Amino acid sequence: LALVGKYDDASKQALGALELARTGQVGSLGAEALLLLGRLAFVRGAPEAGRDSLDEAYDLAVTARDDDLAADVLRTRAEFTRDDGGP
Repeated sequence: LALVGKYDDASKQALGALELARTGQVGSLGAEALLLLGRLAFVRGAPEAGRDSLDEAYDLAVTARDDDLAADVLRTRAEFTRDDGGP
């Protein structure tokens, strides 16, 4: 949905996945949802919210021992923070 510009729908889906992940022990799902929410925040011009989501996504990915996802979060954070001039 995010790829075709339906940011509101994508946000709702990601928030639903995040809520589901937080009720169980599915760290990777929560990390993936936060990764998407972080990307959407940057695209929508909210870099602080984007960084916060990506930081939490990284923590969840590491906790879930999903190294590939953790690396994807770091790549995404570097890409977006390079673009907005943030840390």
